[in-house]
Amino acid sequence: NSSYDTLINQISNLLKKYPNISLQIAGHASSDGSATFNQTLSRERATNVKKALVQLGIDSSRLKDIGFGEENPPQSNKTVAGRSQNRSVLFSIE
Repeated sequence: NSSYDTLINQISNLLKKYPNISLQIAGHASSDGSATFNQTLSRERATNVKKALVQLGIDSSRLKDIGFGEENPPQSNKTVAGRSQNRSVLFSIE
């Protein structure tokens, strides 16, 4: 996916420009499916992003990957649009 690759490259470039910054990579999932499945899925999302950044030369010690499953959703799981937006990975500087 070219937009995914573009975003990963942009994040990698920023981390290279600012070597003292660490990043939390938070995987999320919608409430569709079981809580166990969503926990695994969200963790895999975050882990895959971390792996991609490491492949681009970012030290893994600067990256914390975490899966929230359907807990702490960025948007409401009560609507189709909200559930769609919750199938995501969010970044925060640590």
